[in-house]
Amino acid sequence: MILLIYLVIAIISAILIYQDLKFRAISAITIPILWIVSLLYRSQILGWFYIDLIWSYCIFLVILLLLFFYVKWKKIESESGVFSGLGYGDILYFIAIIPLFYSRTFLLFLVSGLLFSLLIHSFLKRFQKNKSIPLAGYFSMYLLCLLIFLKKGFGYYNWLTEI
Repeated sequence: MILLIYLVIAIISAILIYQDLKFRAISAITIPILWIVSLLYRSQILGWFYIDLIWSYCIFLVILLLLFFYVKWKKIESESGVFSGLGYGDILYFIAIIPLFYSRTFLLFLVSGLLFSLLIHSFLKRFQKNKSIPLAGYFSMYLLCLLIFLKKGFGYYNWLTEI
């Protein structure tokens, strides 16, 4: 069962990478499937720690609210999406993958994934015509790398979370 969950996450991540890099949009069906598989992963591997899951969603909500107020304060115009540069697909993607992580690990994933996205985008922007950043695609790429290179799963980041 666990191998099947990993396989589905890998396939959906590959689909999201392709869609977001090529079309700057992601399919509406991939997000609910990813969310359901993330919940299955949480129940099978991490266990149901409802408080931790709610805490992770609250952290994400606070980050979104801070971003919203920052954009309003700076009066940044949004061409598409909710905030300047952050689309609905990116937000739904994060909502779908939150169950893959404990709250501390989610924060670590978010920060390290943003750094990964910055590095990848600074390299790939030379080859792309569109100026927008495919954040869900970059995070899917990062998630796929974690799936391949981490043996204990997403929720752990073993050597990083024992600080």
